[in-house]
Amino acid sequence: MWKYIKLLGLWKDVRKVYAQENQGKDKPWYISRRFFGAVVVLIGGTLYTFLSITVPADMLYTMADNITTISTALKDVIPAAISLYGAITSIVGMVKKSKVEPK
Repeated sequence: MWKYIKLLGLWKDVRKVYAQENQGKDKPWYISRRFFGAVVVLIGGTLYTFLSITVPADMLYTMADNITTISTALKDVIPAAISLYGAITSIVGMVKKSKVEPK
């Protein structure tokens, strides 16, 4: 059971592992991502309620500034990453084509 919880926490596909170990049987309902997520949300809400965690106002402003900084960085990184992916894909395609075609 703990192995499945670990796999769910790492966002892995539990169906395949469960089916391999249990001769192709379908996994039970309680070993699903939706149920696991709901339990984590319930635990978080319970901790929030009982521990009375509050976030100071100045920390909220700092967090908002950090989100602005991250979004600005993503605005520059995403187009660069897409261009780099396209360039690498083109190079891989040229190399594979040159290996297939006789000279």
